[in-house]
Amino acid sequence: MTIVVGCAPDGKSAATIHLAALLARSRKERAYVCAVIPAAPLPGMARVDEEYRSYLRGEAEVALDAARRLLPADVDAEFAVHESRSTAPGLLAVAAEQDATMVVVGSSSAGVFGHVALGSVTSRLLYSSPVSIALAPRGFRIRAGDVVTRVTAAYDGSPDQDEMVLVDL
Repeated sequence: MTIVVGCAPDGKSAATIHLAALLARSRKERAYVCAVIPAAPLPGMARVDEEYRSYLRGEAEVALDAARRLLPADVDAEFAVHESRSTAPGLLAVAAEQDATMVVVGSSSAGVFGHVALGSVTSRLLYSSPVSIALAPRGFRIRAGDVVTRVTAAYDGSPDQDEMVLVDL
Protein backbone atom coordinates (compact mmCIF):
# COMPACT_ATOMS: atom_id res chain seq x y z
CA MET A 1 0.00 0.00 0.00
CA THR A 2 0.95 3.64 -0.31
CA ILE A 3 0.93 6.79 1.78
CA VAL A 4 0.60 9.99 -0.26
CA VAL A 5 2.66 12.85 1.16
CA GLY A 6 1.85 16.43 0.26
CA CYS A 7 5.09 18.33 -0.19
CA ALA A 8 4.65 22.10 -0.24
CA PRO A 9 6.30 23.59 -3.34
CA ASP A 10 7.80 26.29 -1.10
CA GLY A 11 9.94 23.60 0.55
CA LYS A 12 8.48 24.04 4.05
CA SER A 13 7.52 20.41 4.56
CA ALA A 14 10.05 19.00 7.03
CA ALA A 15 7.39 18.15 9.64
CA THR A 16 5.25 16.48 6.97
CA ILE A 17 8.18 14.40 5.71
CA HIS A 18 9.10 13.34 9.25
CA LEU A 19 5.52 12.23 10.02
CA ALA A 20 5.26 10.43 6.68
CA ALA A 21 8.52 8.58 7.38
CA LEU A 22 7.29 7.53 10.82
CA LEU A 23 3.97 6.27 9.45
CA ALA A 24 5.43 4.59 6.36
CA ARG A 25 8.06 2.82 8.45
CA SER A 26 5.50 1.77 11.07
CA ARG A 27 3.00 0.48 8.50
CA LYS A 28 5.66 -0.90 6.14
CA GLU A 29 4.19 1.13 3.30
CA ARG A 30 5.64 3.08 0.41
CA ALA A 31 5.61 6.89 0.49
CA TYR A 32 4.55 8.77 -2.63
CA VAL A 33 5.77 12.32 -2.10
CA CYS A 34 4.19 14.85 -4.41
CA ALA A 35 4.17 18.59 -4.89
CA VAL A 36 0.98 19.94 -6.46
CA ILE A 37 1.33 22.90 -8.79
CA PRO A 38 -1.32 24.77 -10.82
CA ALA A 39 -2.39 23.03 -14.01
CA ALA A 40 -2.48 24.86 -17.31
CA PRO A 41 -5.73 26.76 -17.82
CA LEU A 42 -8.41 25.34 -20.10
CA PRO A 43 -8.16 26.30 -23.80
CA GLY A 44 -9.78 29.64 -24.49
CA MET A 45 -9.13 31.02 -21.01
CA ALA A 46 -6.36 33.50 -20.29
CA ARG A 47 -3.06 31.74 -20.80
CA VAL A 48 -0.66 31.41 -17.90
CA ASP A 49 2.80 32.47 -18.83
CA GLU A 50 4.73 29.31 -19.69
CA GLU A 51 7.86 30.77 -18.13
CA TYR A 52 6.04 31.18 -14.81
CA ARG A 53 4.71 27.60 -14.98
CA SER A 54 8.26 26.41 -15.62
CA TYR A 55 9.41 28.40 -12.58
CA LEU A 56 6.71 26.75 -10.40
CA ARG A 57 7.74 23.29 -11.60
CA GLY A 58 11.37 24.11 -10.82
CA GLU A 59 10.46 25.26 -7.30
CA ALA A 60 8.45 22.06 -6.79
CA GLU A 61 11.43 19.96 -7.93
CA VAL A 62 13.69 21.81 -5.47
CA ALA A 63 11.18 21.09 -2.68
CA LEU A 64 11.09 17.40 -3.67
CA ASP A 65 14.91 17.28 -3.61
CA ALA A 66 14.82 18.66 -0.06
CA ALA A 67 12.23 16.01 0.85
CA ARG A 68 14.48 13.30 -0.64
CA ARG A 69 17.32 14.41 1.64
CA LEU A 70 15.03 14.40 4.71
CA LEU A 71 13.40 11.03 4.11
CA PRO A 72 15.30 8.20 5.84
CA ALA A 73 16.91 5.63 3.55
CA ASP A 74 14.85 2.79 5.04
CA VAL A 75 11.60 4.31 3.71
CA ASP A 76 10.68 3.25 0.17
CA ALA A 77 9.59 6.39 -1.67
CA GLU A 78 8.73 7.86 -5.02
CA PHE A 79 8.71 11.59 -5.79
CA ALA A 80 6.59 13.45 -8.36
CA VAL A 81 5.16 16.81 -9.36
CA HIS A 82 1.41 16.71 -9.98
CA GLU A 83 -0.60 19.37 -11.80
CA SER A 84 -4.10 20.23 -10.63
CA ARG A 85 -6.40 23.25 -10.58
CA SER A 86 -6.29 23.16 -6.77
CA THR A 87 -4.06 21.51 -4.16
CA ALA A 88 -6.59 19.49 -2.14
CA PRO A 89 -8.29 17.90 -5.17
CA GLY A 90 -4.83 17.30 -6.65
CA LEU A 91 -3.72 15.37 -3.55
CA LEU A 92 -6.97 13.38 -3.55
CA ALA A 93 -6.51 12.54 -7.24
CA VAL A 94 -2.99 11.30 -6.52
CA ALA A 95 -4.33 9.29 -3.55
CA ALA A 96 -6.88 7.63 -5.85
CA GLU A 97 -4.26 6.93 -8.55
CA GLN A 98 -1.87 5.42 -6.01
CA ASP A 99 -4.60 3.48 -4.13
CA ALA A 100 -3.39 5.27 -1.00
CA THR A 101 -4.38 4.33 2.53
CA MET A 102 -3.59 7.80 3.85
CA VAL A 103 -2.61 11.34 2.90
CA VAL A 104 -0.05 13.11 5.08
CA VAL A 105 0.03 16.91 5.13
CA GLY A 106 1.46 19.58 7.38
CA SER A 107 -0.04 22.26 9.55
CA SER A 108 -0.48 25.84 8.50
CA SER A 109 2.70 27.88 8.88
CA ALA A 110 0.59 30.43 10.77
CA GLY A 111 0.03 27.98 13.61
CA VAL A 112 1.80 27.62 16.93
CA PHE A 113 4.98 25.52 16.98
CA GLY A 114 4.23 21.98 18.20
CA HIS A 115 0.51 22.24 17.43
CA VAL A 116 -1.76 21.36 14.53
CA ALA A 117 -3.16 24.38 12.72
CA LEU A 118 -5.59 24.01 9.84
CA GLY A 119 -5.10 25.94 6.65
CA SER A 120 -7.30 26.04 3.56
CA VAL A 121 -5.85 22.83 2.06
CA THR A 122 -5.94 20.79 5.28
CA SER A 123 -9.47 21.95 6.09
CA ARG A 124 -10.71 20.94 2.67
CA LEU A 125 -8.99 17.56 2.90
CA LEU A 126 -10.45 16.83 6.34
CA TYR A 127 -13.97 17.48 5.10
CA SER A 128 -13.76 15.75 1.72
CA SER A 129 -11.20 12.95 1.79
CA PRO A 130 -12.31 9.35 1.35
CA VAL A 131 -8.99 8.21 2.90
CA SER A 132 -7.45 8.96 6.28
CA ILE A 133 -5.64 12.27 6.72
CA ALA A 134 -2.60 12.61 8.98
CA LEU A 135 -1.66 16.14 10.05
CA ALA A 136 1.88 16.90 11.16
CA PRO A 137 2.18 19.41 14.01
CA ARG A 138 4.43 22.37 13.20
CA GLY A 139 8.05 21.42 13.88
CA PHE A 140 7.37 17.66 14.22
CA ARG A 141 10.57 15.59 14.09
CA ILE A 142 11.54 11.94 14.54
CA ARG A 143 14.76 10.13 15.38
CA ALA A 144 16.34 7.35 13.35
CA GLY A 145 14.37 4.12 13.60
CA ASP A 146 11.32 5.63 15.37
CA VAL A 147 8.05 3.74 14.85
CA VAL A 148 4.52 4.16 16.16
CA THR A 149 4.06 1.91 19.18
CA ARG A 150 0.72 3.14 20.46
CA VAL A 151 -2.32 4.92 19.05
CA THR A 152 -4.96 6.63 21.16
CA ALA A 153 -8.37 7.36 19.63
CA ALA A 154 -11.61 8.81 20.91
CA TYR A 155 -14.41 6.30 20.31
CA ASP A 156 -18.06 6.78 21.16
CA GLY A 157 -19.13 3.16 20.57
CA SER A 158 -21.26 3.88 17.52
CA PRO A 159 -21.15 1.37 14.63
CA ASP A 160 -19.96 4.00 12.15
CA GLN A 161 -16.74 4.40 14.14
CA ASP A 162 -15.89 0.69 14.36
CA GLU A 163 -13.43 0.87 11.45
CA MET A 164 -11.57 3.79 13.03
CA VAL A 165 -10.34 1.67 15.92
CA LEU A 166 -9.37 -1.25 13.69
CA VAL A 167 -6.28 0.42 12.23
CA ASP A 168 -3.45 -2.06 11.79
CA LEU A 169 -0.06 -0.52 12.55
